[in-house]
Amino acid sequence: MRLGLVSRKRGNASDDRAFAESKRRHAGCAALLRAGGGCFAPTSKSASGYRLYGAAAVQRVRLIQQAQACGFTLADIRELLHLRQSDVACCDDVRRRAIEKRRQISARIRALKTMAAALDQLIAECAGGPQPTEECPILAALEKVDPRSGGG
Repeated sequence: MRLGLVSRKRGNASDDRAFAESKRRHAGCAALLRAGGGCFAPTSKSASGYRLYGAAAVQRVRLIQQAQACGFTLADIRELLHLRQSDVACCDDVRRRAIEKRRQISARIRALKTMAAALDQLIAECAGGPQPTEECPILAALEKVDPRSGGG
């Protein structure tokens, strides 16, 4: 199977954003496949010159795509793949990394909720309208010095 087909199978590339995301993921998958020390080299080439990959490469691409969908970075995925190939690693090692990734995601969600609440408050305090930006309550609030931040 061609790597591009494997990589694109999972996503719907019907709109530009989905297509761009699919291309980014494909590039990440290809880099991680190449980083496999040659063990994931193409098994053959098609008549039209496309590199064809075996079942192991397809399985690795799926792991990479699923890991990306769970928020793992390419560096994280390299670690997971290293653990997968290690003779001394165990499921606990992988679980610890998954727990740490979940903790990081939870922290990002909390930060995003705080930002959303701050924006909600700014939006509530601004009626909009044709007044000049010098009178905009959102900009005025953003320009205020926060005494907790050291006055900066």
